[in-house]
Amino acid sequence: MEAALTGVEANGADLAGELGEAAVVCLRGALAAGPGRAAALDLLAADALLTYACEAAADGGAAGLERFAAAYGPARLARLLSESG
Repeated sequence: MEAALTGVEANGADLAGELGEAAVVCLRGALAAGPGRAAALDLLAADALLTYACEAAADGGAAGLERFAAAYGPARLARLLSESG
């Protein structure tokens, strides 16, 4: 998780956005590792980062959580999968 966060540039993003981007870094790592145990740590890190990101977004109220869900929801993850394939 720390390595993924280090690789994320803030670019003025809020904490939820930074954590979300770090989760995407981990998901890309998991996809690159392929099926099997090699991807496990990246998947666990992505899960934790997305959990923390949702918590940070929720601190901004319903509107913050909605913005986060729009930016890092299923559509974004589907694009990530299609880019890796």
